[in-house]
Amino acid sequence: MRTLAVSFDEHGLVPPGRDVDWATDLLYVLLGPESWSLVRRELGRDAPAYREWLETSLLASFGGTPQTLQRHPDSSTPPGTSPSGS
Repeated sequence: MRTLAVSFDEHGLVPPGRDVDWATDLLYVLLGPESWSLVRRELGRDAPAYREWLETSLLASFGGTPQTLQRHPDSSTPPGTSPSGS
């Protein structure tokens, strides 16, 4: 997660007054398997609802735009998720 946080920082996505440590912690919370389990199993949301929640949370936290989260042209997997869907 730290590598991703450093990349976000290098691209100016870490908000003013925050640092790479903050971004790393936030990414662990948002992208961790516990969050997937909470949203999917405990709250009963389906995969599209989880993706929407994750995208909204990332955009709100890092001030990006939907284009910031565009998929890599060689991948069908959204950034920050694993190909297995977990």
